[in-house]
Amino acid sequence: MDRAGLDELDREALIAIILRQQETIERLVADAAELKAQIGQPPKTPGNSSVPPSVGFKANRAERRSRKRRPGHDGISRRRQQPDVIVRCRPTICQGCGEPLPLRGQRRVGRSQVVELPPIRPVVVEAWQYAARCGGCGHRTKGTYPAGLEPTRTFGPQIEALLGYFHERHHVSYERLVELCRDALASRSARAGLTRRSDDWLNVPARPTRRWALPCERVR
Repeated sequence: MDRAGLDELDREALIAIILRQQETIERLVADAAELKAQIGQPPKTPGNSSVPPSVGFKANRAERRSRKRRPGHDGISRRRQQPDVIVRCRPTICQGCGEPLPLRGQRRVGRSQVVELPPIRPVVVEAWQYAARCGGCGHRTKGTYPAGLEPTRTFGPQIEALLGYFHERHHVSYERLVELCRDALASRSARAGLTRRSDDWLNVPARPTRRWALPCERVR
C-alpha cells in the first residue's frame, strides 16, 4: 500500500496493519535464528531426528547427477571395426503403396555391426614322406616331416593351441575336450590325440594370459 492509501485509513486500520507487520517480523526473526543455529550441524537423518527412512536415504536429483562413475566403466559406445563383409539392406517395395522402388537415389541411413565367426571346418593336412637312394654311395635318405606334421601328432599346432588354451586357462575337462573335438571339429580320433598331448600340457609352465586370437602360440 502506498502513502496515499495510508492517508485515507483511520487510526484503527493503521494500528491493525502495524500489528500484522510486527507478527510477520517476529516470525521471520525466529526462522532466521533457527537457520543460523543449524549452520555447521550434520543434516537430519532417521538416526538423529524424526525424519522417516524413506526421506533420509533418498538422494535428490542433484546428488544423483553428480554421482561419480564406477571404475572400469568408460561410458562410451561400442567401437566399430572395419567390416569384412557388407550386407546392403535396400528397400525394394514401397510400404505406403506397394510400388517397386528403384536403386537409384537410395542413400544409407543407418548401419548395424556384429562380430561373427566363419563356419568352423577342419582341414585335414596329410604329409607324404618320400625316400631316395643315392646313385653314388647307395645310401637311402628319407624326407623330413615339417614341424607340426610329425607322425606322432593327431592335431595340428593351431588346434593343439586352442585345446590347450581351453584346458589350461578355462579348466575344461578332458571329457569335454573330447566332446568339443567330436562335435565342433568332427574328429573321431580326439581321445587318442588328447591322450598324447595331456602329458605335455601338464608339464607346460604357466604363461601370461594374452588376448585370445588365432593363430595361437603352440602349447608345448
